[in-house]
Amino acid sequence: ELDASKQYLERLHAYRLYAGEAAYFIGQLEAARKNYPEAEQWFKRVQHGQYQLEAHLRLALVLDQQGKLEEAVEILEGYETDNPKQRIEILQIKAEVYGQNEKYKTGYDIYTEALNLSPNNHELLYGRAMLAEKFGRIDLLEEDLLTIIAENPKDNQALNALGYTLAEQTERYEEARDYIEQALAIDGEDIATLDSMGWVLHK
Repeated sequence: ELDASKQYLERLHAYRLYAGEAAYFIGQLEAARKNYPEAEQWFKRVQHGQYQLEAHLRLALVLDQQGKLEEAVEILEGYETDNPKQRIEILQIKAEVYGQNEKYKTGYDIYTEALNLSPNNHELLYGRAMLAEKFGRIDLLEEDLLTIIAENPKDNQALNALGYTLAEQTERYEEARDYIEQALAIDGEDIATLDSMGWVLHK
């Protein structure tokens, strides 16, 4: 009931003490409805409080959805923080924005910058691997995914991604099937992994 929710949040926004929180959640609501211009305006109103960073990150994403890459990057680069965790979050969104705009190598390099702050961060490694595949560096994808798998052999997402990519981009079908079978052993109902198994068998 998004319309009713928005009405309550707009009433809450009238109270100065809760203005930032309300603006953030209205921005979230409008972004979920893909009403990106209005979401942009609400996120811009969050200038302080506990949701300030999240609002900046989501503002960058809704700007990107409107084709405003330069503005999105400017927002991300303009947020100053000495908090390493927040810095990693900003770099991750920045890499994703570049990736969505088919600037895969730039996004890859930004993931590398984030990994310098948080080595072996599996989420960052996975994101970087996905961009490596986009500019044809299967060797880099394989290296990052194998790093994840070595540290967490139960990571079915990494196993499936590696298996599918090898099936799609190489002729290493038996090896690909082995990774996909390992992923299915962990979660036999995962739709993406079932799709990968069908594809490697077809290949």
